[in-house]
Amino acid sequence: MCAMVSTEDTDHPIQIMRPSREQLRVWLVDTAQRRVPIVCWNGAFDIAWLLAMDLRDEVYACQWLDGMLLWRHVCNQPEWVPGARSHFGLKLAVEEILPLFAGYDKDIDFETDDPVELAELASYNVKDALYTVMIAQILWERLTPEQRVAVRIEAQCLPMVAEANLHGIRMNEVAARELGKKLRDTATAAMAELKLTDTADEIDPSVLASPTKLRKLLFGSWGLTPVKQTAKGADSTDRDALSLLADEDPRASLLNAYRENTNNATKFADGAVEALVYNGDGMVRPSARIFSTYTGRMTYSSSILKGKDRRKTGYPLHQTKRDKEFRDTIEAPDGYTMMEFDFSGQEFRWMAVMANDATMLHLCQPGEDAHGYMGASIEGSDYEEFKRRLHSGDVTAKSFRQLGKINNLSCAYRVSWRTLKRVARVQFGVILSDGQAQTLWRTYRRGYHRVPKYWEIQAHLGRTQGYVETAAGRRIYTADPELWTPDRKWGLESTSINAPIQGSGADQKYLALAILRDYLPTVDGRFYFELHDGLFVTIPDRYADKAVHEIKTLLSNLPYKSAWGIDLPIQFPVDAKRGKSWGSLEEIK
Repeated sequence: MCAMVSTEDTDHPIQIMRPSREQLRVWLVDTAQRRVPIVCWNGAFDIAWLLAMDLRDEVYACQWLDGMLLWRHVCNQPEWVPGARSHFGLKLAVEEILPLFAGYDKDIDFETDDPVELAELASYNVKDALYTVMIAQILWERLTPEQRVAVRIEAQCLPMVAEANLHGIRMNEVAARELGKKLRDTATAAMAELKLTDTADEIDPSVLASPTKLRKLLFGSWGLTPVKQTAKGADSTDRDALSLLADEDPRASLLNAYRENTNNATKFADGAVEALVYNGDGMVRPSARIFSTYTGRMTYSSSILKGKDRRKTGYPLHQTKRDKEFRDTIEAPDGYTMMEFDFSGQEFRWMAVMANDATMLHLCQPGEDAHGYMGASIEGSDYEEFKRRLHSGDVTAKSFRQLGKINNLSCAYRVSWRTLKRVARVQFGVILSDGQAQTLWRTYRRGYHRVPKYWEIQAHLGRTQGYVETAAGRRIYTADPELWTPDRKWGLESTSINAPIQGSGADQKYLALAILRDYLPTVDGRFYFELHDGLFVTIPDRYADKAVHEIKTLLSNLPYKSAWGIDLPIQFPVDAKRGKSWGSLEEIK
C-alpha cells in the first residue's frame, strides 16, 4: 500500500507499516475531497487490496494515475522492434530515470519483524512512494496533450479492473471438465487414426510437442513442401501451415487436430479446473492487464508468483475460442445477469474513418450491409438487388455475402492474396483457389479505393516521424529510420497501418469503461471482463431489464467530442446480449 501517495502529499507520505482499515479510509476520503490523484505503480494490484478491505466507495471516489502505464505511453513500441521495452517495473524505472537512487531496495527484508529492520523497511516504503511520484511527474511532462487525455481516461478504469480481478469470474466446473474430456477424446481419435498409417512408428506426442522434431517429420520423413516460414526463417509447423499442408497430405490435418485439441484442453479446461481448485470458491481469476499490447488492448494473465511458487489462478481469457462449448464454462454469479456490449463492425468503422473512404462511410449508415456490398461486388451483381435476395433467403446470395465478410475482415491491413487464401481456410473454413483469392483481393481494393491510399500515408508517417497515432492520440512508436532495414520494412509498415485502427478500438473501450464507471453503481453492477470488440458486465437480476437498454444507449453514443476533441462522421452502434452464461447470451434488439 505504501507504493501509493497523493501527489500533493509527497513531503508527508503514509509511513504506517500496517495501516488499519480506518486509517486507510480516512486517507482515501481526505484525498478524494482534495481532488488530487493518487499515483501508484501497477495500480490495479494495490487498488484490489483496498477493495478487499471493504473500501469500495472510498476507492471509487478517488482519482488514480498509474506510473507504469505512463511509462508505457512514453515508449510504446511493438515488442519485436529492436530495443523495444518489454519490462516496466518500478525498480527498473528508478535505475533508468532516477539512476542516482538505483539500488535503494538492496538488503531490504520484506518479511521481518525486527524493529531495526522494520525501520529500514519503512524508509524503503517512503522511497518507493516518492520515486513513484517523481518518475510519474517526469513521464507526464514527456506526453503530448492528447496522450495525457488518453491516460486520464484509461486511468478511470483502474478501480473497475482491480475489482474484476479481485472478485473473479464464475466458472462451471462440470462444463469445464466435460469440455476437457471432449477435446482429449477428439485428440485421441486423431492420434489413433495417425497410428494406422505406415509411418506410425515416427509419431508420438513428443514429436508434436517439438517444432524441430515435427519439422523433421513433415519435411524430412514425409517429404512435404514447406508453405510458410517463422519470423526467424525456419519452416513453420503452426496451425496455419498444417492446415495448408493438409491439401498435400491428410495426415497433416490429423496432426493439427491432435495438437489443437490437446493444447485447448490444457489451456481452457485443465488449466481452468486447476485454478478453480486453487481458488476454492468457484471462481477463476484471470488478471486483466491494462495497456498490455502496443495497440493498447488488455490481455489476461493466468497465474501468480514464479518458478516453484507459481500458482494457477485463472486461464488465458483473451485467447478463448468463439465456440459455444468453450464459452459455456463462464457464468454470471448467482442473482446476476451477464451482459455483453459489442461495438458493431468496430475495425471496419475505424478504417472508414481513418481512410475517409466514402463507400465505407456510407456502408456504416443504418440499414446498410458492408458484407453484402462486398459480396455483391464479388458476384458482380447490383447491391440493392443483392440485399433483396438476401432478405428473401437466397442461398447463392448468402454464400457470396460470406465471401464478402471474409474479404472485409481479411484485407483491411494490406495482406497479400496468398494470406487472404490462408485466412479464409484456417479461420473461416472456406477453400479458395488461387484465382478466387486474387479476385477477392482485387475486388476489395477497387471497392474501397481510399484504403490503399491510407496504407501509403500511414507507412510514410511511420517511417518519417517514427510514430503513428490513434483517434484519441495514443502513440505507437515504430523505429528510428536506420532500423527500417529491408527485412523489417514490411512489418513496420504493417504496424503503422493496423495500430491506429486497433488502437482506436482500444481507446474506445477505455472511454466506454469510463462512462460505465459512473453508471454501474446506479444499478449495483460490475465490470466483468473484456474480449475482442466486447465489454462484459454483471447486473443484479432485478435491474437487468432496465440496465441492458440504458447501457446499450450510453455506449452507442459515447462523448467522443468532449473526450477526444474530434467529430466522428459516423456512429459506432453497440450490440447488446444478455444471459446466465457466456455461451447462451441472447441478443437484445
